[in-house]
Amino acid sequence: MLPEIGLVSLALALMLSLALSVVPLLGAHRGHAAWMATARPLAYTLLAAVAVSYGLLTWAFLVHDFSVAYVAQNSNSLLPRAYQYTKVRCCCGCCSWCSGRPWSRVSRAACRRRWWHACWR
Repeated sequence: MLPEIGLVSLALALMLSLALSVVPLLGAHRGHAAWMATARPLAYTLLAAVAVSYGLLTWAFLVHDFSVAYVAQNSNSLLPRAYQYTKVRCCCGCCSWCSGRPWSRVSRAACRRRWWHACWR
């Protein structure tokens, strides 16, 4: 049930982001102060929807909910807790955050170079 709530929350975030990109701009173009005033509440609601979705995906990793395809492809039951948190952020392990190395210019460049290849197989 929780993964479905996360998916609904992500779909809500998509709709909110579309509304946030259109409604305040139309309000500015047409001079409607009420439409322009919707920007801040829409942004806060978008933040909450994305946070709920991200939190529920993290929870799916922590409880090993292999019914979620992303969790099943990028986790296993023997994965240490610290790596379960970082797998939510990076699925390929190429980032310095995931591999445990400190951030540096070289490791960031290597991550950017390999990112599309490793994550989009």
